[in-house]
Amino acid sequence: MLTYDNNRPMYLQVIDDLKRKIINKEILENGKFPSTRELAIEYGINPNTAARVYNEMELMGICYSKKGLGTYLTNNEEMITNLKKSVASKHVKTFMKEMHLLGFTNQEILYLIKGEGSEEK
Repeated sequence: MLTYDNNRPMYLQVIDDLKRKIINKEILENGKFPSTRELAIEYGINPNTAARVYNEMELMGICYSKKGLGTYLTNNEEMITNLKKSVASKHVKTFMKEMHLLGFTNQEILYLIKGEGSEEK
């Protein structure tokens, strides 16, 4: 179960987790999402919140609904690629903000990243 941050709406946190699952191919293209009820149980949220998750994701073009059959992941590969880039960009921005708050310059951050990468080899 997801650990929720009380400073952000729950439905946005669920959407972020579903995006991560899409990027990690835990939900494959044209894959069926859990029903609204199943999603509510899985994430410990209200069924209305689960419905909002799917409504918002549909507005984003991430999924589509088939009446009576459920919600499915889009087969638009470009959208999925853009989703991956968007999520990565968000993480990089957060990382950079935190590093700057610690007093690091961009050059120092790059040096640390390169140094971390060379230690793994």
